[in-house]
Amino acid sequence: GTGYTQQAAASSNYLDAETGLAATSGSYSATFTVGAPVSWQSAASAISPAVASDPNHVNLSWVASAESGGTISGYFVERCQGSGCIAFSQIGSSTTTTYNDTGLTASTTYSYRVRAQDSSGNVGPYSNTATITTPAAVPAPSITSLSPTSGPVGTAVTIAGTNFGATQGTSTVSFNGTTATPTSWSNTSIVAPVPSGATSGNVTVTVGGQLSNGLAFTVTIPVPSITSLSPASGPVGTSVTISGANFGATQGASTVSFIAAAPPPGTIAHIQQGANSDVTGRSFTAFSASFPAATSSGDAMIVGVTYGNTNPTITATDTQGNLYTRAIATYDLNHNQGCAILYAINTRGNAANTVTVNFSSAVAYLGLGIHEYSGVAGPDVTAGNKGSGSGPSSGSATTTANGNLIFGCAAEDSAGSGDTFTAGSGFTKRVDLGIAAAYADEDGIQAAAGPVAATWTLSPSRDWVANMAAFKAASGSTAPSITSLSPTSGPVGTAVTITGANFGATQGTGTVTFNGTAGTPTAWSATSITVPVPTGATTGNTQARRPLNPNYGSIGMLYTGGNSLYNGLQIRAVQRFRAGLTFMT
Repeated sequence: GTGYTQQAAASSNYLDAETGLAATSGSYSATFTVGAPVSWQSAASAISPAVASDPNHVNLSWVASAESGGTISGYFVERCQGSGCIAFSQIGSSTTTTYNDTGLTASTTYSYRVRAQDSSGNVGPYSNTATITTPAAVPAPSITSLSPTSGPVGTAVTIAGTNFGATQGTSTVSFNGTTATPTSWSNTSIVAPVPSGATSGNVTVTVGGQLSNGLAFTVTIPVPSITSLSPASGPVGTSVTISGANFGATQGASTVSFIAAAPPPGTIAHIQQGANSDVTGRSFTAFSASFPAATSSGDAMIVGVTYGNTNPTITATDTQGNLYTRAIATYDLNHNQGCAILYAINTRGNAANTVTVNFSSAVAYLGLGIHEYSGVAGPDVTAGNKGSGSGPSSGSATTTANGNLIFGCAAEDSAGSGDTFTAGSGFTKRVDLGIAAAYADEDGIQAAAGPVAATWTLSPSRDWVANMAAFKAASGSTAPSITSLSPTSGPVGTAVTITGANFGATQGTGTVTFNGTAGTPTAWSATSITVPVPTGATTGNTQARRPLNPNYGSIGMLYTGGNSLYNGLQIRAVQRFRAGLTFMT
């Protein structure tokens, strides 16, 4: 037929054979011209070239055989091995016009032929013989290292190894099944950014259909960053728009915190917290949690932890080198679960901080809450208890000072998860790992010294362990105070001597007002100010204001309330206090 070459060695009076090369894929048929009308069968086969990446596999296909007066039911496939071979043997059969021959040897010549059988069992002539030599085997790609081994989407990862090929071509790189777009490619090195949508798992390279080994890569969540607040100040309840990057498409478990600058002396404030848990049953001799922001020098760190399997000696350290003391630990032998409170006072800070709780013997089933407080002077009393029911309580202890911080922790110790903790009256729940790890902690301020207990409501009702530790507030105030005026009345221009304390050695930005009208002092010391009654002054309070030393905050919110002003966003927060006595004009 047209486009074919007759194969004389395979032809006779009753058989003709021909071959041709298909330049492109498509539909082909083998045709012949016979010198006289006869009954005939014909068959044709096609062999796809083997590829270097798969030298042990050949795909055969042929044109369907035709028969006059019968129906073709299938085909027998025969093969022989070696150049010029004639010893064919049947290797399989097919009811279609294709056959996949596997398990071949690289760099070896194979010949194939096919013949048809009709539904009556009649076998037709052989097709032409198709011959192919499989290529030499090409080694599969291999990855030896990744740099880095973790990072967020977009991180450029260098993949080192062998047999990647000089250029990418149709080869691919994937991160746990998500295809990446490489920026550079050589036989031993590929650079590819972590693709959007990638998750943690193996990085693999596919070259010519061959898949490499995989090396693990961890896709991390990028650190959120804040660029602006709108508005930058306002009272409690103000709706604040926080603009920035990497907040995530939905909130999920993410949180927003307004951390104020240090409050006035003599008060205690909760600054920030962190948490961690593990209920897999794995054993630990150390367990850690990190604060979301840098801690401040002079603040107190208070730690609540639950632990199981044994009752070890418990200590704690942090990355700032602070010394922790165990306040109380209570252990339930019935369920082998305990709860403890540790603390560090007047700590080093102004940097990131991770707290690690250490155990003298391996423990499991852990829940950990870490807290930063300002205004804490030191410990007072503790109480611990264990029991069963829906009302966990640390038991009562009697405090010795007014304004104590009461810190309580509770652990449900019979099931270990799926619990709802509700803070007791006068307490605020802080860390809540009830559903995940059966642990929660709370705090509250006790206005006056006396008996106190940390209480909870637990649902469902179960066995529990509860602890409480009370901490005294730092005492003293440097707010200015006025004790007397001399004289206490007079016309505009009268020189008034204001006697008191904490005015500061010099005026600086301090001010004096007469019922809201600012005066201009002529003399200023820590205990005495002289100031003429200003023009426009009316009868009312004389007030002295002076700024405290600046306190530095790390949170983005300006808070105004009472006579205090806290200003964040990494700028200093000035606290102003005032004292007043009535002056008659």
